[in-house]
Amino acid sequence: MCKKVFAYLLTFSMLFWSVNIVPITAFANNDNAGVTTGCVHVHDETCGYTEDSPCNHICGEDCADGGDPAAPETSSESEEQAGADAVTEEESSAGSEEVAETGEPKFSPMMMQLFFEKNLSETDLTVEIKDSQTVGEIRFAIQEQINLVNSKGGGTVTVTGTRTVDADSMLTLEIPEKVTVLWKAAYPGSTPSYNYLIKLTGDGSFEVGAGGAITQAGSASALYWYSDNGKIIV
Repeated sequence: MCKKVFAYLLTFSMLFWSVNIVPITAFANNDNAGVTTGCVHVHDETCGYTEDSPCNHICGEDCADGGDPAAPETSSESEEQAGADAVTEEESSAGSEEVAETGEPKFSPMMMQLFFEKNLSETDLTVEIKDSQTVGEIRFAIQEQINLVNSKGGGTVTVTGTRTVDADSMLTLEIPEKVTVLWKAAYPGSTPSYNYLIKLTGDGSFEVGAGGAITQAGSASALYWYSDNGKIIV
């Protein structure tokens, strides 16, 4: 009889210790209770779980493995991803249409006009001279345009305006072979015999056009070309 009582006590003791020692995996107090989510929470004093009280643990980022990585996406996550994909596809389609519409450059009439005026001005330029300018400034302005026209393969530089020449001033210009200076300016002056009003070098052409005049009131020549190949057209 004693052996049977001892056996019952031993069995009861083993069952009691196994209940308190074996860990129990909780599903926590959330909407996924009863479904394996990868949560590895073990009941302890902090969750408040007893046979009469539910577990207060809520699965979240504090879980050891952060949830089951193989778990399927929720419906809200799938909807958000689908929406993002739709927006990306729409933007891509809009971009393609924009590229298709703007694939070839379009020029307005104003842009075309400015384009042709710019290119024409490089071979047909005009310089206006004034009394407020020194002869040195006039020379620089005209020669700069002559050099530009020459760099484009030749053309015409037209000179307009009025400038009365000082006694000791002489305008010198170098005109390359493929450049013509069309003089339509009034250029009166009085210089001594050792100063010309205008001195030219180079193998280009100098033409006095309508309204142009180079008037010498002194003893020197009004115009002198220091070249055998230059052309003077009056």
